[in-house]
Amino acid sequence: MRKSVLFICLVVLAIQANAQFSKSPWPKEVPIPKISWEDLNGTQWSAKDEVGKVVLLNFWATWCAPCLIELPTLQTLYEISDPAQVSVISINVRQQKSQVLNFISNTSLTLPVVLDNKGDIAKSFGVKIYPTTVLIDSKGVARWKIEGDVDWTAPQVNEWIKSLNIQHTRR
Repeated sequence: MRKSVLFICLVVLAIQANAQFSKSPWPKEVPIPKISWEDLNGTQWSAKDEVGKVVLLNFWATWCAPCLIELPTLQTLYEISDPAQVSVISINVRQQKSQVLNFISNTSLTLPVVLDNKGDIAKSFGVKIYPTTVLIDSKGVARWKIEGDVDWTAPQVNEWIKSLNIQHTRR
């Protein structure tokens, strides 16, 4: 009996240790909603300013356990990425500014945080599961929607970003 309980506990821990996500193509017929926001630091974010960069829009909340697992790796990706090539923007959904600021002050989170107090941004991107990340290529076209927590330091992420960094050619 003890061995089976121990085995079940180990299996549960192993499952929790691995990122659990579903990556699906963004529907080609669905344009991305307008990107024009201000983050908690007062920085303006707009689609036109992000063209030429790969953009990761990550939707999260402080009450979401998978979000809390994912955020440190997203922070690491933000820190190691070239800001001229990759923008990491986190969007906190349906929480008060005071809650988010308190959370940030108790963590080492320095990546941009946009507040989506009413959930309108999340709704416009079709977000129903947290965390969800939308990956946008360097031409401003949404390519992938990832639902669930991702280890943003994993080698596969580097491949995703490389594939989205489409070189602009002059004619």
